[in-house]
Amino acid sequence: MAIVNEWKNIEVVKNPNHPELYQKEFVSAANADDAEIALSSVLYEKLKFHGAVTPHYHTVCEIIFITGGSVMAYLNGRWEKHAAGDTLVVPAGEIHSVVNIDKDIDSEQISCFIPKRGKKEKNKMFETFMVDNPKIEEIF
Repeated sequence: MAIVNEWKNIEVVKNPNHPELYQKEFVSAANADDAEIALSSVLYEKLKFHGAVTPHYHTVCEIIFITGGSVMAYLNGRWEKHAAGDTLVVPAGEIHSVVNIDKDIDSEQISCFIPKRGKKEKNKMFETFMVDNPKIEEIF
C-alpha cells in the first residue's frame, strides 16, 4: 500500500546539533519498513545564513540534493562551493559539512540516508511496466 505523508502535517524541527538547521522528515525508517525497502530517512533541510550542518559522519550513505541557495560543502578533505541543482553523494564514514553562504536566501536541500550494502552486490536500474488503468482522463 502506498504511504502518503502530507507536507502540512510534518513538523519542522530545529536540529540541536547544528546551528540554524531546520528539518522535516518526510520519509522515516518506519515508512521504509512498511514499504519493504532499505532506507534510513529522507529529510528536507533548510539552513539560514551562516547556518551549518557541522562536520560529522554517518554509518549510512547520504545523498544531498541542493534545491535552493548556495553552500560551501566539506567533502573529500576540502571546502567546495555548490548551488541549487548539485547532488552530493557522501559514502558512509566520510566526514562532511554544509554551510549556507548566501546572505539573501536560505539554502535548502533534500538528504537521503541509505544503508550500505555488500561490495559484491551490484545495483541496477529499476524496471517500469506500463498499465492501462487507471485512466488519467478520468481525473479531468
